[in-house]
Order: sequence, then C-alpha cells, then structure tokens
Amino acid sequence: MTSHAPTYSFITTTGCTCTTNTPYTIGLTPSNVNQAGSGVMSGTGSNNDKVPYQLRSTSGLSGTKWNSDGVTRTGSGAEQLESVYVTVPSADFKRDNYSDTVTIKVSY
Repeated sequence: MTSHAPTYSFITTTGCTCTTNTPYTIGLTPSNVNQAGSGVMSGTGSNNDKVPYQLRSTSGLSGTKWNSDGVTRTGSGAEQLESVYVTVPSADFKRDNYSDTVTIKVSY
C-alpha cells in the first residue's frame, strides 16, 4: 500500500505599474537565495521543522517555477497584477505558524 501526502497550494498577488509599452521583469527570490524559487519556511520558538516550498507563476505542482529571472511583461500605464503560487509538498510538520521572506525584484 502506497501512502501519498497531500500537496498544498497558496496564492497571492503582486503588482507593478510601468509606463505603456515599457518591458519589465519581476523576479522572486526566497530568503535562502535559491535562484530557482525553492524556499524553506521556518516555525517559531523551539520548533526546528523546516517546510519546503516552491514559488510558481502558474498553478499546480507542474506549474511554471518562478525564479530570480522572473516573468517578463510589458507595461500598460496601469497597475498589472501577477499571481504568485506557492506549492508545499506535504503538511507532515508540527502545528505552528511558518514563514519566510521573499524578495521581489522589478527590472525595467
């Protein structure tokens, strides 16, 4: 009998306002500076569990990984929102509040 741990996904958005027809790139880097967008969340207090996660620009485990090179778009003169998906391969960790810091870099 094979047991499969559930996969969890979360979504948030980030926005950018650039001049019309100006190309720009949004890159994301977790605090561990993994250039492929693979980060680790830490618990609080004496909890030593580390929860791995992957940043993605499209949903699901097979979604496109969002890395430090980012996604390239063209400005419209108005705010453009980008979805950021986060997949966590398992929930087999101590109950706690887990967090990490992700740096957003906009280049134009």
